[in-house]
Amino acid sequence: MGLLDSLRTLFSPDESKSNRHKDLRALLVASMEIVGAYGAAVEKYFGSITPSLKLPETLLPYSKQTIAQAFANVQHAINEPSLRAIVEQVMEPEAARRVLSPEFQKFLTEGLAILKFFVPPSEAESDRRKWEELLPLLDTLGPEARARYQHLFVGTRTSTQKKADQ
Repeated sequence: MGLLDSLRTLFSPDESKSNRHKDLRALLVASMEIVGAYGAAVEKYFGSITPSLKLPETLLPYSKQTIAQAFANVQHAINEPSLRAIVEQVMEPEAARRVLSPEFQKFLTEGLAILKFFVPPSEAESDRRKWEELLPLLDTLGPEARARYQHLFVGTRTSTQKKADQ
């Protein structure tokens, strides 16, 4: 069931207000947990840098579709005045202020953009190999050239590094 189906069910006239509120609250809490787990994964694999290499989606705590749906749920709750009140009720006051802040909305926008860097494992491996093939070329240009691009490889290990570890 997608977001629109969930919302239609929650706001249908035959659903009691108490049940709708409870269901909406559960949906929001679950969505926030998914967004938080994804944020932790992004922090772990990218830190404060913008990704330059694709990573396998197997590193994600949930499927890309589930994460995108959770982001949509949270964004809808933040942008819809009647739902903002529920956000404030569901969360501790400090957490609610953080979630309703412009900074959190920026995180949601950036988080969705970064989600595109998580791809099927075969695509991530292909991307990594292409960058690895570029490294010797950078070395021929000099250490300054490699240093300018070294940040692109943070958190990745090339096959040369793997062989050296053995």
